[in-house]
Amino acid sequence: MKKILLLFSIMLCLSGCSNGMLHTIGNLLRQDAAKQSVPAREKVVALDEEAEKEVEKGAANNTDYNVLISNEPESDVEEHITTFIRPLYNLINENLHSYEKQTYGEATMWSDDVYCVKKEYPAGANGSEYARQYYYKGPEGELVFAFVFKGNEEHRLYFKDGKLIRYIDASGAVVNNPSSPEALAMAEKAMEEAN
Repeated sequence: MKKILLLFSIMLCLSGCSNGMLHTIGNLLRQDAAKQSVPAREKVVALDEEAEKEVEKGAANNTDYNVLISNEPESDVEEHITTFIRPLYNLINENLHSYEKQTYGEATMWSDDVYCVKKEYPAGANGSEYARQYYYKGPEGELVFAFVFKGNEEHRLYFKDGKLIRYIDASGAVVNNPSSPEALAMAEKAMEEAN
């Protein structure tokens, strides 16, 4: 039971749980430890303190990945990507020559008469070793797709309503509704830079 609660608390910490929830879990761990020998109690308390430090570390970095985590049903994710994002991506790239192209600092942007449809940064821009391409929908400029690459290493991030609905990592592994720190950190950087 202790190990399950500890693993659960660490997972919550990485996904940005509230301090109240962490303290509740910590109290359960401490109650269980009180029933055990002194060395076991000290070990549980030390692990609980370590988990609290991870939460504080995330809070200090202002990392709240919960806002990026999607709970879309698998079938909806696939449908949205195949019926909306991929066709939009293809349409933009097929008609790139007809859009107005402008350079702002290190970014190249393509826009129609109303809004930006694609933004591109070369490797090295904004201190990143990766080149990045961002694709947008509608006049509100909502990010729907990010392609992040360096040589043969490629990452694809699919968004819906400001949430990451799919991540394809460098190995080609497809993860719907990802919650890994790597995927969410990359999504957060994409959202910040794309806007």
